[in-house]
Amino acid sequence: MKKIIGILVLVMAVTFSVNAQERNMRKKMDHPNFTPEQHATIHTKKMTLALDLTAGQQREIHTFHLATVADRKAMKTEFRKARESDVKLTDSQKYERTIAKLDKQIAHKSKMKSILNKEQYQKWSKMHGQKMRQHGKHMRKGAKRTEGKKRMHHKN
Repeated sequence: MKKIIGILVLVMAVTFSVNAQERNMRKKMDHPNFTPEQHATIHTKKMTLALDLTAGQQREIHTFHLATVADRKAMKTEFRKARESDVKLTDSQKYERTIAKLDKQIAHKSKMKSILNKEQYQKWSKMHGQKMRQHGKHMRKGAKRTEGKKRMHHKN
């Protein structure tokens, strides 16, 4: 009986470590480290395929995406530094961040509306909404995982 339990524990330990390694490998493979220029080019080409953009629209969107990607990278770095330093944001700081984020989303939407024609904008709006819903699902899933890790740290 002791041997069977020992074998089961060993099998479970190996299974958990293999799953963790696979998850880490998938994470690394899914997120290549592209430059802002590469991100903007890829995003513009995907939009061109989906929306049948003209050459002028492609140039405008590429320029706009360059600025957006650079801004997003700067924000990501700022968030990462704040998280690593374990500084808790006050309610007013959280409010300001939320307002700034919403302002950027409004500006992004109006910029796309000015570049695209009516039909393209409607299609983009639908695609963008689906993408944002997916993003929200992934964020909630990640938050649940993070909460579990925090609870484990507090128990020790």
